[in-house]
Amino acid sequence: MALWYPILVLSLAYALFLGLVFEVIPRFIGAFESLGIEIIGPLRWLERVGELAPYWWPACPILLSLLAIAWWRSGTAASFQTSSWSLIKVFPWMRSMLSDYESAGFAELLSLLLEHHVALPQAVVLSAEATGNAAMIDGARRLARAVERGEAPGDALQEVPGGSFRPLLRLALAAGQEQGSLVESLRNLAPMYRKRGAFQSDKLQLFLPTVLMIVIGASATLLYALTLFLPLAGMLRGLAKP
Repeated sequence: MALWYPILVLSLAYALFLGLVFEVIPRFIGAFESLGIEIIGPLRWLERVGELAPYWWPACPILLSLLAIAWWRSGTAASFQTSSWSLIKVFPWMRSMLSDYESAGFAELLSLLLEHHVALPQAVVLSAEATGNAAMIDGARRLARAVERGEAPGDALQEVPGGSFRPLLRLALAAGQEQGSLVESLRNLAPMYRKRGAFQSDKLQLFLPTVLMIVIGASATLLYALTLFLPLAGMLRGLAKP
């Protein structure tokens, strides 16, 4: 099941809501006024929403378009720039998937740079910048500055925030004092993180559309129930008054 199904469901729910505030609510207002019944607060609020609809209705189509583009772009997660598309991280499992792919790319590039005799401080910063992850870039720069001052990587990593590198990456950077052993460790980590990212991607494609459809469907049903039954209940109470 693709993400397009929840987007279609949300689009349909949004179109029905527009029809509600444009057509149904004015008829309720007219019925209340013709019967001389006091108009309840929620009905007045929905009337105001309908009056302002020409200004706000394009917001949802624009948001859905951005969401669809972001989802399409996330299909190439190995080169995904999270700073540009941070909205997509709000979805379940997305943050973990991106982190795995970023860690895989970092480990792969760092091993390649070290293998070609690039100094560790420069290699770490270049590899982190290639991921586009702000936390990783900050941690890499701190590590590079500490190593350039003569500190051992293991000691330098103690001052690096925990969210900068995944645990196994931190262990590899701390334990791989010699470039040869570090390169070998990074080569082993890259495919592992890539497989984990692929697993998270499969889980995301399988479960996320279902979760979104349930949430969207339940929210839309509750909204329509309140929108229709509250005015009807208010009308019946008004008619029952002596």
